Amino acid sequence: MYFECGDKHLQAINKGCSFFSGSILLVEDEKARDSIVCDLIEQMGVTVIAANNGESAVQKWQKYQPSLIVIDLDGAVLDGLTAMRTIRYAEKYLPEHPHIPIIALAVEEITARVTDVGDAGGNGLITKPFEKSDFVCLFEQYLSQETKEGKARMDTAYKEADLPARVSMTLNLQVLNDLKVVLGEDIDILYNAFFSDANGVTENLTQELKKPAELMDLESISRSGHSMKSISQNVGAEALSAVSEQLESLAKEKKVLEIQNKIQMLLDEYNLLSEALNEER
Repeated sequence: MYFECGDKHLQAINKGCSFFSGSILLVEDEKARDSIVCDLIEQMGVTVIAANNGESAVQKWQKYQPSLIVIDLDGAVLDGLTAMRTIRYAEKYLPEHPHIPIIALAVEEITARVTDVGDAGGNGLITKPFEKSDFVCLFEQYLSQETKEGKARMDTAYKEADLPARVSMTLNLQVLNDLKVVLGEDIDILYNAFFSDANGVTENLTQELKKPAELMDLESISRSGHSMKSISQNVGAEALSAVSEQLESLAKEKKVLEIQNKIQMLLDEYNLLSEALNEER
């Protein structure tokens, strides 16, 4: 491997007590991905998000915003280098979102491959078959380390963060293009229906946002989140749908102190989506 790695990770391996906070998007063919490796990573406290190819990796990166991506260079459908370039391109034009480290997987570490990974925006390369020490070193560099007790305290918070509080792209153009092919000129009917319903939802949420937290109508907010979640999926607005799902859950769980921020996040995401859809019309 060619990313920087100090001697500290050897002590952690020997003690057997390495715990980290974060998630890893592991991109490798399903047949090649070893369940033992996934179990090993999860034993270190890191959540594994699995993808079988580069195309799936880009979609899951967009949806989950993992802490770290490890991707096989030789994946099917969309190869690892192309997936890296796609992610880096999106990050470049959305600088408010964090730069996520991407590590390549390859059978051998040859100079040409190392150069290709760097040129595509990758942060390093691990050769296969990999060992626990590779991941300990990797996690120590890119993730926050936790004690076992600290990790236990983080579990609940991470479950809520699993859906993307931060999104890097607002619209799945593949879904939208497929709809254009199927509907033709009638796509405008879908657009108009979406904006009509969505504007009603956002007007309601805007009114709720003006209220003191203790006077908010949680049932109304939950219904609004559910409605926006459903109609967003109809136009490929996966990010807005995910934020809406979070809002619905918060309202059902009566987490009043978190609802105001989530409503604002939904409204901001809707504004971004509106701009994106209008550009596509």
